[in-house]
Amino acid sequence: MVGDWPEYDIIGAQAAGMRGVWKTNGRPRSGPAGFAPDGVITQLAELPALIQSWSQ
Repeated sequence: MVGDWPEYDIIGAQAAGMRGVWKTNGRPRSGPAGFAPDGVITQLAELPALIQSWSQ
């Protein structure tokens, strides 16, 4: 799951057993306490490389 709302998109995806990738849209990285996305990107073009890195 790729999303830009840590509380809803990322934490929600992880609670459902999926990986959560935070798309920051150029904003500084922050989130609620205990927030640990499986990946962080600023542009969707970065997603293929991130996914590939998980299989290495």
